[in-house]
Amino acid sequence: SLEMGTGSGDENRSSVTNTFGGKTDSTPDQNFQYFGVYDAGLALSPRLSNLTVLRLGYQFKPLPPEGERLPDLLIGAKAAAYWKNEANGVISDPLANRASTDVGYGLDAFIGYRPFSDLSILGQYGRFIPGDAYTPGLDDSGDRVLLTSTLSF
Repeated sequence: SLEMGTGSGDENRSSVTNTFGGKTDSTPDQNFQYFGVYDAGLALSPRLSNLTVLRLGYQFKPLPPEGERLPDLLIGAKAAAYWKNEANGVISDPLANRASTDVGYGLDAFIGYRPFSDLSILGQYGRFIPGDAYTPGLDDSGDRVLLTSTLSF
């Protein structure tokens, strides 16, 4: 899969989420405010404001040995690159406060398994590697692990 998402930004904002008090001057607001959720990566989990995201992914279902039933197993990964649209503007992560468009890179991996018709299990791992928009000393890589299960009845 190949996906791209972008949301405009404004260099004169102190917050990408606040409509009142988020703008620091009286010029027209160019920041993209949206409702809902955009999945731009597990470890960074950014809002799509003053940000462009490019993601490349691959997923597959392993083939069973000949004569056996196809397992309900799905394995995949996505790599992401993140850029600020306005280098001096803020994004949803307040640690990315330097005047640079290079926000960083991310990698997500997942495995989904349905051992029974009424039980599914999903494991996800995400890693984010900060770019030049992060202050040195505050630019450590971040990891997130998520394990969920759903029982339907």
